[in-house]
Amino acid sequence: MVDEHTGRPLYLYDPQNDPATGNGEPIRDIAAVWDVEFLNAFLGLDDLVDLIRRWFAHFDRRVIGRDVAPGL
Repeated sequence: MVDEHTGRPLYLYDPQNDPATGNGEPIRDIAAVWDVEFLNAFLGLDDLVDLIRRWFAHFDRRVIGRDVAPGL
């Protein structure tokens, strides 16, 4: 299943209400994109590069910068 707005695969599905939900869990989404990247490299293809880039663009918009203590 793919989110029509973002072009990213959806992780969650609500079997009681039937619609797919796009609220997902960020850690699982990150793990899923890693799997897609791994699969793309394993197959030696670039077919999934656009999907991977959309996924990272989605995450990039949600990253919140923080001050980090010196030396870390």
